[in-house]
Amino acid sequence: MTTLFANFLQVPLRLRGQYFGFLSSMWALGSVVGPILGGGFAQNVTWRWIFYINLPFCAIAFVLVPIYLNLNQKIESVNEVRIRSTITGDES
Repeated sequence: MTTLFANFLQVPLRLRGQYFGFLSSMWALGSVVGPILGGGFAQNVTWRWIFYINLPFCAIAFVLVPIYLNLNQKIESVNEVRIRSTITGDES
């Protein structure tokens, strides 16, 4: 999955090792800390706190994703798609 993100984000080859190291360390940290915190919340407070603790992160993501997500989509008419698929054989 990290390789897909590195290719998708076009991380330069020179910085790809640092990028992989950073993402792998976050993955490892989440794999260790997540179950410990989840178990602690489930035993010491109600299970609802597991849900409530995620709400601020979801709110931040809800605001930041539309700001930083840059989708350069070309809007084509149906006729343009038909012509292109007829000429090139590309149906996407």
